Parts: sequence; C-alpha cells; structure tokens
Amino acid sequence: NMFDKKSLHHAYFIEAGNLDDVLSELRKIGFESKANPDFWRLETENLTIDDARTIKDLQSQKPIAGERRVFVIETFAMTTEAQNALLKIFEDPTAGALFIVIAPRANILLPTLRSRMVVISNKNHKMNSLSPIDPKKFIASAPAKRIEMFKPILEYKDRDGNKKADKIAAAAFLSALRAEISTSADFGALSAIDEALFYIFDRASSVKLLLETVALSIPEKIKK
Repeated sequence: NMFDKKSLHHAYFIEAGNLDDVLSELRKIGFESKANPDFWRLETENLTIDDARTIKDLQSQKPIAGERRVFVIETFAMTTEAQNALLKIFEDPTAGALFIVIAPRANILLPTLRSRMVVISNKNHKMNSLSPIDPKKFIASAPAKRIEMFKPILEYKDRDGNKKADKIAAAAFLSALRAEISTSADFGALSAIDEALFYIFDRASSVKLLLETVALSIPEKIKK
C-alpha cells in the first residue's frame, strides 16, 4: 500500500504517479475524495508562490467532515519560492492535514523540502507514453538530428495560434529521457537533464537552450 494509516506521514511526493492510483490508495485508509469538503486538488504546470500561499491558508482550517483534510497537487515543476513556502507549511502543518504532490521526477525538489516528505517512486509508470519524442531514438541519433526532433515542442501553437515552446511536452520528454538513461551513463548528460527539468518552467528560462544543451551533452554511444 502507498499509505499506512497507522504511521501516516503528513507529506508525500509520488514520483511518476497518477491521480487515480492515489485516490484508490486514499480509499484504503478510509478517505473518500468524491463530494468531500475536506478534499482539495490542484493541477498546474508549475506550482507558484501564489499557489503555495493558497495552500497555506486552506490547510490552516480544521477538517469539516472527518479527521483529516487532503491536499493533492499535480504538477511538472515548482518554483523555488513555492518550495520554500511549502517547506514552512510542512515543518508545522495543521493537525489532520495530509499533502500529496504528484510529479514526473523527484529531482525537481529542493533538498530541504525533500527531507520533509516521504518520496514514493512508481517504478511501473512509463513516461515514454507521454513524451512527444521517443527517448531511445533520440539517444541513438546524432546531435544535429536530436535538435531537429525538438521542432514539434519548440513550434507548438496555442489555441490562439501563437507559436511558443510547449513546456509540458518538453518536461514529459526530459522525464522519459531521464528514465531511459541508467545511472551508469555519462554524469554530464544526467546533470544536464536534471538541470533542464529543474528550470524548464521558470519564466526566464529558454526551453530551446535547455533542450539543445541536453542534446549536446549525451554521448552518441551511451552506456546503458
């Protein structure tokens, strides 16, 4: 089981998890999310300081219908400011508050915040299904070809027809790539992927530059 009712922690990070599994596990410990005023969920690309402040205000309230309030956050990234705000919340949470963060990779966490959470990795989850680029083909290609593969991500058009980088698709690809490469691979490549995942949703970051850095950092004949 994902959660142990007898020794339930107040903050969990579910790496490569999904909402349905989390809700199923919550039912096992007697918490039903449907029509429950004590259940709160947020789905976002990048958790911001404003989101964290909202969570802080909500978690300060006592449960209404049961013994605990559950906060589920689905995100690809979190700003440093948001993580520092969450750290303060997790250090002194309101009684009965349970926080669950679902994201592709645990490496988006600052070490200080990670130390306050129980990290659960979903080893059966396949990030490849969410990635717009096949990570195996990407690794096997020459650097120039890898950069060409980024075109669908970098030339994405939103609903208004504006061309911009698709950061969600980029994050899904980077997560799939990170999962494909083993820990025995080149350290520089892993470091570049981790750095790209960490900064991909920052407003000032260049998705093109981050992806190109990753493309050039992976050896053409990588050890798996």
